[in-house]
Amino acid sequence: MDIGEQDCHVALLLAMTSQVHNLIIIGSGPAGLTAGIYTGRAALEPLLFSGITIGGQLMYTTEVENFPGYPQGIMGPQLMLSMREQAEKFGTKVRLLQKR
Repeated sequence: MDIGEQDCHVALLLAMTSQVHNLIIIGSGPAGLTAGIYTGRAALEPLLFSGITIGGQLMYTTEVENFPGYPQGIMGPQLMLSMREQAEKFGTKVRLLQKR
């Protein structure tokens, strides 16, 4: 199994801390932020690792027309910022991975 550069950064960050986390989420796209929302609400105190840009590919997308709850559509960056805000509201801690 090949370990990617991002995986190495996550492993390094985890090794540098003595704190134990109940749940770690890797990725800050819609799936990662949704996981942060639900696990935060479940009081699991998730830690989410993001690449350089929080929000994944939707940060580079214009109008998103197929996301539930937005019948008129929503801009990708606005959707991702709203999802991040909601995840953090429920206790998800977001950490950026720095590119070397």
